[in-house]
Amino acid sequence: MGRIIYTRDMCSACVELKERYNLQNIRYEERNADRLEQPQDEIDIQAFIEEVVMKNIDPKNITLPLEYNYDA
Repeated sequence: MGRIIYTRDMCSACVELKERYNLQNIRYEERNADRLEQPQDEIDIQAFIEEVVMKNIDPKNITLPLEYNYDA
């Protein structure tokens, strides 16, 4: 299983999550949250569908960081 966190610069919650994961040696891939609106691969598309569309969230109002786990 893979773990992706979608973040933005200057997001204090994003920085806090990354610091916690690093301290706990939790592996993750960081991606810019813009990729949810302009997907660059299949994982971005699936994250958008599962975390935005299925939960009926306006993409402009996503609470970050957004964590997405996928089967690798």
